[in-house]
Amino acid sequence: MNSETLGINTRALRELVDLPQERLDVEYKAWVDLGDNSTRAKVARHLCALANHGGGHLVFGINNDMTPSGPRTDPTVPFDQDTLTGIVKRYLVPTFQLTVREVAAQSGNIHPVVWIPPHGAVPICCKRSGPDQPKGSRAITQGTHYVRAPGPASEPVTTPE
Repeated sequence: MNSETLGINTRALRELVDLPQERLDVEYKAWVDLGDNSTRAKVARHLCALANHGGGHLVFGINNDMTPSGPRTDPTVPFDQDTLTGIVKRYLVPTFQLTVREVAAQSGNIHPVVWIPPHGAVPICCKRSGPDQPKGSRAITQGTHYVRAPGPASEPVTTPE
């Protein structure tokens, strides 16, 4: 696998994990349980928004305050291409091929870095809703297009613009 496949060179991938800075084309997440349906739906929302933004990266193992989450302690469900492609196939249409690469940080932690390609001619839409959340909301809603918004955040499209 070459760096062009990931949309970024190896040095830049290391910078994503060593010098984290969330921006519209990069989303960071602490370690999550990819076996949990609610979590899978939330990950699908971010994948959708990044694809609709023009592509980007989703990096696991980094907290909201941009500090490393430490080593992964529960490797029950792998953060690999098959698992994440399964999330795309379950929740998003049209489907797309993402790429996952493990990147070693200076701290010694290994971070899965997911490259999401741009959506192409047709925007990515959610084909099924995720499970209900506390407070009656959903992590992802069928028929919704998500985009990256300042914050950064993965938000539903609510206006024609």
